[in-house]
Amino acid sequence: MKMKKTVAWLTVIMLSLSNVACGGANTKSETGETLNSADQEKAKRLAEIDHSMAEAIKKEDYASALSMKDEMLKLSADLGLSGEYDLIARKLEDVASKNGISAQNTGTNGVTETISGADTTTDSITTNSTILLLGDTIKTDFAEISLNSFDFTDNVQKSVKVGSFTHTTGPAPVNGKYYALAEGTIKNISKSQLPVYDFFIGVLDVDGYTYKLGASDCDILDESGQTMSNIDPLINYELRLYVSVPEELINTAENATLSMGFFDKFDNQELSRIRNDEDVIEKCPYANTYDLLSVSRKASGTDGTKTKASDESETHSATTENVGVSSVKKASTELPILAIGDTVTGDDYEFTLNKIEFTYELLPEDTSSLYRSYTPANDKVYVHIDGMFYNKSKRDYCVRDLPKSEVDYDNGYSYSGFSIANDPNRKSDFLWVSSYVVCTPLETGHYHGLVECPKVVEGSDAPLFVTITMPDGKTYRSNVRE
Repeated sequence: MKMKKTVAWLTVIMLSLSNVACGGANTKSETGETLNSADQEKAKRLAEIDHSMAEAIKKEDYASALSMKDEMLKLSADLGLSGEYDLIARKLEDVASKNGISAQNTGTNGVTETISGADTTTDSITTNSTILLLGDTIKTDFAEISLNSFDFTDNVQKSVKVGSFTHTTGPAPVNGKYYALAEGTIKNISKSQLPVYDFFIGVLDVDGYTYKLGASDCDILDESGQTMSNIDPLINYELRLYVSVPEELINTAENATLSMGFFDKFDNQELSRIRNDEDVIEKCPYANTYDLLSVSRKASGTDGTKTKASDESETHSATTENVGVSSVKKASTELPILAIGDTVTGDDYEFTLNKIEFTYELLPEDTSSLYRSYTPANDKVYVHIDGMFYNKSKRDYCVRDLPKSEVDYDNGYSYSGFSIANDPNRKSDFLWVSSYVVCTPLETGHYHGLVECPKVVEGSDAPLFVTITMPDGKTYRSNVRE
């Protein structure tokens, strides 16, 4: 039974990839170039192999599936599709091996012929299921989801201190209990609030052992660390997914995937109707699978499980759209530079960057009596982004509307922060609640972005830059160390 989910996953991915491989005259390579007639024939043959392998895997005929592997890999390499197919080959070999079949004894000289009349549109198979690596983004017309890191840990609890308040989420640590933890972001790109309580169903597969995730295994946090049940448009929220796993699995894990399924606009009523079905993810209109370990293992050259989204030798960054269109996110190095003292202007605002500094306490203007200040957690330091925000619009700007700041350290270690502003009426305090008004029309607010980072970020000579995203979505880069 433990292999059943992996087999279902392989089947779905193979059928999905067949749509990538085959498109006749419109078939394109990864570089975007239209394929010539010879390559179109290869693409057609690869699609046939995809279907045949999917059927063989569904029937648990792993010997037949393995016999097609070499031709599949050669054709995919010729067409520039190696990445996804290499992963499929590894997963197939793993499943076959656990069933007592190795690639060396399958007679790879022969190729199984296409099974005519194969049904690839059954309700239990979703052809929009996509395979992703850490750092990739799931993009729909209503939301964007990205998983950027994965780890095994004995503590998934998170505390965020905002002034004198501390928000804590996640289960308290228990001696001897371990978790698989995936972290990333979620953003609502529609024009109205989206519900995110119980919005998805997930399955973690670690070497064939499967664990289901749901609402109780997910935290969506705003910049102050508060758990959200609804998310507002055009705001990035922190996404944390975790599930308890045995310690022995942590020590031996070689492969780990996380599959996620959800409905249009995160409709949990539709999801509840199929929640208990065995093939629930495949029945969701949006189904995606992250490979959690392959990037980190190759990049580090070790058997460790800690992974970050980018590495000099193995960088895989893409945006996967469920409507069938892929694009690459704009690299941070291509962002316009915002230097100290510069002012950027939008239709509704002007923002001037005053300074970027390290601090262990952000103080208000007046400290002569009782006051509120911000201090990072132990062994942490704040990167403080200080600026002036001028409201050119005819509406109020609140704390939630302020620019959002992030820090990138040593080319890939990223940290998100939160935004506050000086309280013009109480100079011993800050405006920190998301609904507090920072500036009415034609007024200026004093902006502070605070990003908590490890102390090593301050003491190192490694590259460091800040990205600042304005209310209209425009993002700028400010270099601290190059």
